[in-house]
Amino acid sequence: MLNTAIKMSLTEYMRGVLENLIDQAINMTPIFVNRARNNNPPEFGITTLDDYVLGIVQGSIMGTFVSFYRSSLAQDLPPNLQIEVGQIIFRRPKEIRDAIFKTG
Repeated sequence: MLNTAIKMSLTEYMRGVLENLIDQAINMTPIFVNRARNNNPPEFGITTLDDYVLGIVQGSIMGTFVSFYRSSLAQDLPPNLQIEVGQIIFRRPKEIRDAIFKTG
């Protein structure tokens, strides 16, 4: 029996949704920065606020996209598409870091 794997990829529409979510998250980065500054308990052990905020923003994008995918298609995001989504998000950290820096 032949074992074949079907390579799925995000549709152009889903990729556009993801890019829009990334843009929105970048625009909201000052809110994440202010929240992190004002709510940074010592037990979190946060030593680099910028890296912490970068992780929050990236996680927020992934979580929002997974929820959108699930509600739109009534199924979980397959692992190979999770990887693709992660790769797309990780192409834009400079823009997120620039938004963090501009917040001051």
